[in-house]
Amino acid sequence: MYRDIEINDLKDKLSNIKIIDIRDRSDYKKGHLPGAINVPLDKLIMDEKKYLTIDEVYYIVCKYGKQSELLCEYLSSLGYLVVNCIGGMEAWKGELVK
Repeated sequence: MYRDIEINDLKDKLSNIKIIDIRDRSDYKKGHLPGAINVPLDKLIMDEKKYLTIDEVYYIVCKYGKQSELLCEYLSSLGYLVVNCIGGMEAWKGELVK
């Protein structure tokens, strides 16, 4: 089972967590959360072992929070520790890195 967090509740945690932005590369380059790495959804689904380890917690973010929710359901069924960022990047009110 995965957990949910409101995306704006990440502001105080950004330096201590692993964030994976599953949007496509062009959206990621327009602006992303500080410290987030970009692994587009299709790449992550095709080879999650390349990007994830079972013993780490990953915060998954997408544009609106829907794709990340579905991905979190899938990854948690495989045993990964994942947190869905509710609202996605559209709800983020903090600084963006470009």
